[in-house]
Amino acid sequence: MMHTRRFRVPGDIVNRSTSDLPDEQRSLIRWLHAHAAENDLSIDDLAKLVRYDASTLHRVFHGKYDGNLSRVCDEIKAFKALHEERNKGRRLGFIETALARKIWRVCDAALEFQRIAVIIGDSQTGKTAALERYREDHNHGSTIYVRCPTSGTLRLFLDEMARAMRISPNLVKHDLMERLLRSFDDRMLLIVDEIHQCCYGRADSALRTIEFIREIHDRTKCGVVLCGTSVFDEEMESGRFSRILAQTKRRRLCKLMLPNSPSAEDLNAFAAAYGLPPATGQHAKLQADIIRTEALGMWLCILRMAAKIAAKRKEKMNWDHVSAAHAGLRSLETI
Repeated sequence: MMHTRRFRVPGDIVNRSTSDLPDEQRSLIRWLHAHAAENDLSIDDLAKLVRYDASTLHRVFHGKYDGNLSRVCDEIKAFKALHEERNKGRRLGFIETALARKIWRVCDAALEFQRIAVIIGDSQTGKTAALERYREDHNHGSTIYVRCPTSGTLRLFLDEMARAMRISPNLVKHDLMERLLRSFDDRMLLIVDEIHQCCYGRADSALRTIEFIREIHDRTKCGVVLCGTSVFDEEMESGRFSRILAQTKRRRLCKLMLPNSPSAEDLNAFAAAYGLPPATGQHAKLQADIIRTEALGMWLCILRMAAKIAAKRKEKMNWDHVSAAHAGLRSLETI
């Protein structure tokens, strides 16, 4: 619950107080705020990490510090570099692919040109992992990632937005909407994943969510990326919401249609990440069959299982371990 947290500086306060700062200072202060909020550090704990007292950080976050802000930011920058170096190992689970790089370029373009970009693809194709990595790599304070909740109602979406912006969701809806709107500026990117959830349920409720996203863009000129399945694309182009969604469509920069299956280049990248050469013969057939019938997510799960089998046997991973992982998985389905 929000009231039990040790870190209580709201994200919208920090975003507004830093909106006019130079890019590097703005990004560093927002990053530090995000780091404290995500790790639930007290202001005193945070002060020790950057070698400044809590009172100074409180004034920095609220835009009331009248000292040498450059020196404060230098300490934040040094701590950030050390933190990232220490946490490199935690990032090894993500495998960079050509598809991920394409998604990142769309995100970059939406931010640069202050437009709405749309990404459409089936589930389990790697789009969410790529978007989450983009958020991690592009400063928590500047890139806001939100997953649209099931049913996509405005109230539920506002709660998700509040958590992402580190604002208490326990506010009257109108007040929360205004605080969220004031949290954005033209140097920020809003990524809304699973946007197709807005296309289920009552039309008026779902449309309010999409209209609120468009209002954020219109009022703040921030970049926006909407990511979902073909359900959202069909509704935008010719469905029951198409006439109202035309307002959003007119603000569209581009629409990236993702392939249903990963490319050979990306499949080879996944294999290489586990020290494997490209699949051939029966292993290539197994790879194609799993991806066709159960999607990329299952294939990556099998690769992880194979890595565990190899480690347990104290062997270098090879394609026979992959076959063994698949056989073990299938054995769970038989009596």
